[in-house]
Amino acid sequence: MKRIRLRYDDTAVSPIISAILLLTIMLVTVGTIMAWAIPRIQQMQYDAQYRSSFTSFQMFDSRADDVMYAAPGTTRTAGFSVPAGDLFLGRDDGYILLYWSLSPDPVIFTSVDSRTGAFSFIFENRNGDNLTVNITGSDINDAFTSVSGPTDHPYLSGAIMGTVEPGIPFGRFQYIRIHNASTDIAEACYFRMRAVEHQLSTSTGYYEIKWLNGALITNRGSSAGSVSGVPYVYPREGDLTIQMIDLSVNRSGFGAAGPGTYDITIRKSHTISLIDKPVHSFRMSYHTEYSRGWHLYFHFHRNFDFVKNARYDNIALGYRPGQQTNLTLALTGLELTGVTR
Repeated sequence: MKRIRLRYDDTAVSPIISAILLLTIMLVTVGTIMAWAIPRIQQMQYDAQYRSSFTSFQMFDSRADDVMYAAPGTTRTAGFSVPAGDLFLGRDDGYILLYWSLSPDPVIFTSVDSRTGAFSFIFENRNGDNLTVNITGSDINDAFTSVSGPTDHPYLSGAIMGTVEPGIPFGRFQYIRIHNASTDIAEACYFRMRAVEHQLSTSTGYYEIKWLNGALITNRGSSAGSVSGVPYVYPREGDLTIQMIDLSVNRSGFGAAGPGTYDITIRKSHTISLIDKPVHSFRMSYHTEYSRGWHLYFHFHRNFDFVKNARYDNIALGYRPGQQTNLTLALTGLELTGVTR
């Protein structure tokens, strides 16, 4: 009798393996897209949003330059495209301190406590003076203030270190004069800084763009702050011309806005001449969010020298150290009005 054999049928094995392989390939492909392609696409979208905003800031900077050098009452309008994030007009951004000596003896001012107006100063080679400080300007409510009084100054190795605590909050602008019984020996100007600012939060970082006193600064590409454009500070051999901006916002428009398209009108209200005379050892220090970026910019692109403290930290910038400079300093008011298109 012939033995019964069972045939082995493998016709269904190949389709099953093919389906498993196909499913595996699809999962790997989708996983790769999710892990690499989607973040890449998002980053490209953020890059496009940033570039669009930066272009708007460049246009604003150009319009502001037109207004700066025109007559009071002149206006220009800049269009703003904000694809994402938040736009702020006239946002507080610290302050800048300008100071100089009226004699060959250099002076250093430390940072200011704007809540009380307290500050310190050091004359490097002066001793034995009975010094008095006079402070005039605006308080936190923009009301005029004037304070005078003697300084507390211990003597340190032939130098004078003075401390002043007027007990008044500093507003937009302060003029500080240090003098003895016979003459003025040093001066300083304190300016509150206000910026036009765009903030953009992304999954890969937080970006800012600011227009501040005639230049643009951004944290993209540099945590210290990357400066472009031309701040209204013009050194030229023995001359130094500085235009400080008193930035304000018209309440008829917006002060802050989200994504959208806007028109911002810039109006010049006034220009006041503050200083026009020869000074010694001019120095300035930025006390803003990106102070280090500003200091690096002026050192490498405007030939300012770093001023260092005893710990060798950079605390200010000096122009023509130990030399006389013809200083021209003015304060210009710009008013912004923002409207939605």
